[in-house]
Parts: sequence; structure tokens; C-alpha cells
Amino acid sequence: MLVYDFVAVGAPFEHASERMHAARPGALAEAAAVAFDCPTVDGRLEHGPMRVRQDAIVVDVRLAGDPHRTGFEYFEGEFQLSPLRASRSHLSLSASYEPAGNASFTSLERTRAHRDTELRVRDLLAIVALQLEQAAGGW
Repeated sequence: MLVYDFVAVGAPFEHASERMHAARPGALAEAAAVAFDCPTVDGRLEHGPMRVRQDAIVVDVRLAGDPHRTGFEYFEGEFQLSPLRASRSHLSLSASYEPAGNASFTSLERTRAHRDTELRVRDLLAIVALQLEQAAGGW
């Protein structure tokens, strides 16, 4: 399944990208643990190095751990931070995933699981956006 969402970050791209580069290790994983309600010992968001693609910063992510605890057979995608108008930035997450137990899901259960994933992705984006908006050193 695919999921995509975005939020506007109330910080200029230059400031938000500086904060993203200065982030302490594990901050993104901690935000994911909150959004996906998954203790980091049972599941964690792993991420690759930040890279520049055109005018955006991109970070590959993967939710790892026990599928029964994380709720996913796999969850892989990328965060992207891009410039908007002078005082804002665009933060998005695009991912493919397969919920655990998907083979036995009815179509209604699959739809509900997808909505739940969409809400969790939105929560994750909101947490990260808030951290990027706050004073440097937070996220």
C-alpha cells in the first residue's frame, strides 16, 4: 500500500534544513515511536543519511522491528523537506507499506488499517514539523 502526506512547516527552508542537519541522533525515531505508538525496543524508524535532491533535503526511512508489535510487515519511504514562500517549508512523507496480518484482512479491515496508517503518518509529520519550528537543537 502507498501513503503520502505533507505539512507546512512554519520556518523558512534555510532554518528548517539547518535544524534537520543539526538534529541529534535518534530524534526522528523517537518522533516515529510516539506517532506509531510503538516503543523503540519493539520497533524503530531507521533512517539513512540526508541528501540533497534538486532544492530539497531527502531522508530515506524504514520502520524496523517485530511485525506483531510494529503493525507492519514493512514500511519504507522518504521524508522530504522543500522550500515554500520565504517564511515556510514543505515537509512530506511518501512510503510504501504492508500492514501485518494483511493477508487475512477483509476489505473493510484493510481500509481501516490504511486510515489508521494515514493518521499516524500525519501525526509523525506534525511532530517533526513542530520540532523544526522550535529553537535550534530540539529535533
